[in-house]
Amino acid sequence: MRGLQLAKQIGLTLDRCKTAFEPINCDGSLQSVEALIKDKFGARDASMIIWQIHKLSWCRVLDGRIDSTEELNVDHWLEFRVFNADEEIHAKRSTNGFNGRYAVDGLGAENDFVDSFSRLWGEKVSASDGC
Repeated sequence: MRGLQLAKQIGLTLDRCKTAFEPINCDGSLQSVEALIKDKFGARDASMIIWQIHKLSWCRVLDGRIDSTEELNVDHWLEFRVFNADEEIHAKRSTNGFNGRYAVDGLGAENDFVDSFSRLWGEKVSASDGC
């Protein structure tokens, strides 16, 4: 069954919540990405997903620093998200680094949203860190 068919079957609905948005940008270096994360998230822990040319990588963000079991080459990054239960950075590569937005739930104007499926399909079968 395709995603849209499944979504219709379970009856997704339009909902409202307050969310504040702020545009963000940084150059294409790992140091500037971590500085952006530290500026927005402070010491709050988060999860991170990185879409790269050749793979996806999941990491943790601990005290504003990216904690990864693999070597990260930011030159291969196409897009990344850093998120916890209340906030998110979502950025895509541009000609001068990364551009995107920082969103915080519970603040700002009322917005419409559809609680939908993530574009990440699959089932977790194992993890090296036990999470």
